[in-house]
Amino acid sequence: MKPLAVLLAAAISLPLPALASRALPSWSAYHGDRETALSWRAIAEQRTADAVEHAERATALAPSSSGAWHALARAQIAAGSWEGAADAVAALRRLAPDDVQALELMGRVAVELGRRDDAVDAFTALDGLQHDLAGPRVGLALVAARLDGDVPAAIAHLRMARERDAGLDLSGLLLRPHWKPLSDDAELIRALTELLQSE
Repeated sequence: MKPLAVLLAAAISLPLPALASRALPSWSAYHGDRETALSWRAIAEQRTADAVEHAERATALAPSSSGAWHALARAQIAAGSWEGAADAVAALRRLAPDDVQALELMGRVAVELGRRDDAVDAFTALDGLQHDLAGPRVGLALVAARLDGDVPAAIAHLRMARERDAGLDLSGLLLRPHWKPLSDDAELIRALTELLQSE
């Protein structure tokens, strides 16, 4: 028997699992992952329209992929489409209700839409999952400052955030995107300055 024929006969006689140790992903899952990756690349390159388009295709191809919905939420935020971001975050939370990134996104999007209760719910749930981290308290401070106009409550949350993370830098807080609308709030600037100088 010729060597090639021997190899072919051996290959044909192998049991199926030996030929493929795992199943290939479905066509839609593969292309959904590809579109998700293209969306993240477009976000990084600040091509927001392309990012949204890729992410929308990803969610259509792989509607059960939390990664695809996360990309769509981020793309919508980059595009300034807060309602679209809220829809994507809601879909992401249905797939991963305790996902910390989903909760953070939900809180920040809710602040931009003026949905106080949703924002408080999101940051409070996040605080329950990350009770030793500063981020949830900074989020609750954002709600207090922007949606309640309650500077003392905001400062109290920021103080607790600093207690959790002594290295937390709040000096550029009012330059952050979600805080920028407060950058000319004299009461908040004064209170934040006092907080920074006291520690």
